Amino acid sequence: MTPFALPDTTLRITDADRALMDCHLVDGLPTLPGTVILELAVRRVLAAYSGLSVTAISDVRFGRYIRARADGRLPDVWVTAEARTGRTSHGSVTVAVTLGTTALVGRSECARMFVDLGPEAPQIPAGVRRTVPSGSASVDPYQQPDSPVRLRGPFTALVEPRGDGQHGVATFRVGASPIPQTLQTFRLPVLALDCLIRTWAQTGGDLLPVAVPTGMARIDFFTGLNDVDINRRIGELTLLHQQQHAAGSILEAIDPSGQPILRIRDLRMHELAWLRLRDGKWLYTNPNEQQATSQGSLSQHGRRVVS
Repeated sequence: MTPFALPDTTLRITDADRALMDCHLVDGLPTLPGTVILELAVRRVLAAYSGLSVTAISDVRFGRYIRARADGRLPDVWVTAEARTGRTSHGSVTVAVTLGTTALVGRSECARMFVDLGPEAPQIPAGVRRTVPSGSASVDPYQQPDSPVRLRGPFTALVEPRGDGQHGVATFRVGASPIPQTLQTFRLPVLALDCLIRTWAQTGGDLLPVAVPTGMARIDFFTGLNDVDINRRIGELTLLHQQQHAAGSILEAIDPSGQPILRIRDLRMHELAWLRLRDGKWLYTNPNEQQATSQGSLSQHGRRVVS
């Protein structure tokens, strides 16, 4: 396929997007989750390539938050996409996508990525089954009242967090806050992906970091289901972070049979604060590095980038 550019498109943030944004507070401000930014990119790509499925999203880089303006209005999101060649096989298409928000002067880039498309979601190789470690019981620092990234509503689907120093583990389970049925129109399981990313915080130690993602090498989709479909057809998922994997950090969402249905490789995070479990105190200086976090834009918020 010869590379070609798709027309620039302006997307409106929907009511369903806004409902998730209002449950996702960064420094007390409603902020569009990074997984919903991925959803916006995928919507644009699949609108141009109907009949195909997302098989992977790779080389993801987040640059800025997407938030409401001072007057409460949401910014328009523009999407630039270009079909590329030479990155995938078996008739797949890869699209380079850049998202940003309109500003008074120019445009501000928020994210960029490659979206791989194919006839259907790839199947995990037969016989692959994961054994999940037990670990010590913990808490989700993102659900704590004073967290700099405060999540509530459907984001509380992350339950039973635990860690053993080598693995972070949790369960994706719909509880008191049901998944909004408006997510039925989504193309990606944005809640399951968000909960999987947060499993990164389960270190198995006394300090639990709170961070925002700045990028990831690759997300593989072994299912075409969104959150509503996962809850209806599969039920619970086990979320596993292999911290010391030979190929780098790997996070997987695993179905009850032990098969992965989502996989994230080499997640990169900006740490903002640490919850000390023994006394419930928040630390804004890394006690291991004595390096303070700053308060500001995503590019400055948190000085330590880890993966």
